[in-house]
Amino acid sequence: MNWLNTIAQAGIKIDQKVKDNIPNTDGEFRIEWVLTAAEAMAGLVAVGFIIYGAFQFLTAHGDAGRVKTALMTLTYALVGLGVVLAASAITWFIFSNAR
Repeated sequence: MNWLNTIAQAGIKIDQKVKDNIPNTDGEFRIEWVLTAAEAMAGLVAVGFIIYGAFQFLTAHGDAGRVKTALMTLTYALVGLGVVLAASAITWFIFSNAR
């Protein structure tokens, strides 16, 4: 934890409770952090497309072409969200069993 040593050399005091909650930075957890962040961003994008598809559907006013486009957007967004959730579950399973 090089950055903790840098903080200590600067004279900044860190409570032991805070130190206990800082994840290990050996490198093995960095991959998990990156994957978790990517999954979170992908989930947010999927939810954004769900909202966008719902807006398209609500503003279609019965136009068959626009309704079809909105339903396709919703379908693809829900499939994408399912893929993100499955990837998150697989990642959690791998990292929880690797420790």
